[in-house]
Amino acid sequence: MNAAQYVKEAILKEIPSGKIDVMELDLSSMEFVRKFASEFNSSGILPTPENFVCDGSECPAL
Repeated sequence: MNAAQYVKEAILKEIPSGKIDVMELDLSSMEFVRKFASEFNSSGILPTPENFVCDGSECPAL
């Protein structure tokens, strides 16, 4: 986690307005993997711009 924290700080020096969450993933047991997945999935949403096709319908995958 120290390396991740170092990289986080380096990125935030370049982009002070950035938001970075450092998370630990231990692949030694499925219990740890499930815990990580649960925390990751509840950590927030990815902000994506709205995209519309010609007829005005939303197309979120563009």
